[in-house]
Amino acid sequence: MSWGSVMLILCSAKGGSGTTVVAATLALLHAQHGPCLLVDLAGDLPAALGLSEPSGPGVFDWLASPVADGHALLRLADGVSDGLRLIHRGGPFPYDRDGITFQNRERILPAQPRGYYAEYTVPTPGESDRGARRLVAGDDG
Repeated sequence: MSWGSVMLILCSAKGGSGTTVVAATLALLHAQHGPCLLVDLAGDLPAALGLSEPSGPGVFDWLASPVADGHALLRLADGVSDGLRLIHRGGPFPYDRDGITFQNRERILPAQPRGYYAEYTVPTPGESDRGARRLVAGDDG
């Protein structure tokens, strides 16, 4: 089975370690099938994975450097924040298929009963239709 390219953006409006634990788990699962890059903007991953704190520069150092494109990470999340706000409000959604059951056929996310995950469109630049980018939300938010 090939997982192809997958980008997951996880965030939480509240503090705590839940988002970090889920992100680390998904990255570890994905890494079993091929290369995986996990970007930690909160700085919680070393502790969650039982690793020592890195001694070298991190993502924030890169963003602050004169050679970095300061908008690179923002482009990764292009369209995601609008979708998160719509999901939180319960709509209205711009696409008829927003809110349908996400099948999780590739088993990228932890196994849950059918209907637990719902998918929502993230506009894909240059596409005239729904495109392939999605936000996936679990039943408990």
